[in-house]
Amino acid sequence: MRTGPDALRVIGDLVPRLPRDTGALMGVGLTAPPEPFVPEEHQGKLGHALIVAGFGTDEEHAEAVAPLADGVPTLFELRTPMPYTGLQCMLDASAPAGILSYDKGLTYSDLNDEVIGLLSEYVPRKTSPMSFCTTFHLGGAYTDLDEDATAFGGLREPMYVMSCSAMSPDPEVLTADTAWVRALWTELTPHAANIGGYVNFMVEIEEDRVRRSYGPEKYDRLARIKADRHRPARPRRP
Repeated sequence: MRTGPDALRVIGDLVPRLPRDTGALMGVGLTAPPEPFVPEEHQGKLGHALIVAGFGTDEEHAEAVAPLADGVPTLFELRTPMPYTGLQCMLDASAPAGILSYDKGLTYSDLNDEVIGLLSEYVPRKTSPMSFCTTFHLGGAYTDLDEDATAFGGLREPMYVMSCSAMSPDPEVLTADTAWVRALWTELTPHAANIGGYVNFMVEIEEDRVRRSYGPEKYDRLARIKADRHRPARPRRP
């Protein structure tokens, strides 16, 4: 975990260059949790986390993340082998069952200085330590397919997918951070690659954004398919 805008620059430079068999998740504006792997003096600090999951050898993984050592100082890090099931559930505690939440997502092509500046400005304004911006980089095999090859709504080009998430067990705190999410999202929108974004990050049904996520041709095609599947079958003649 690192702090400050330079941390985002280092992460933004590394992530697109990771090997194809390596996955990465960025926790932008994450509050360091009170977990055993976080030194006590850093628990509760605000920063940016990077999770890199490699599926090769220890040596290959070390080589892939080596550029991080040349960047800004790291508050703490954890490197350990784990089963795939452990990887799947390692963030469960960040969004426990029953938590109150609000998400608003978008995509952008580049983690440029304008985006980094906005994130650095808004991250300290959050109220809940659970609120942060989950960010994925899509590249590699994702870009091998044509945009119309699947039902997925999104451009088949390298991009970042961000979910600005407000989370808290307290309704008043959630209200405050929902306003924070909406304000940050509004500021980031001019830099978006697709104003629609990833539909799983939409908690409000905004039909115009859903349409733009898929594009008019794919949206209409999917709508026809769904309508046909839900149309009552014609009764058979005796």
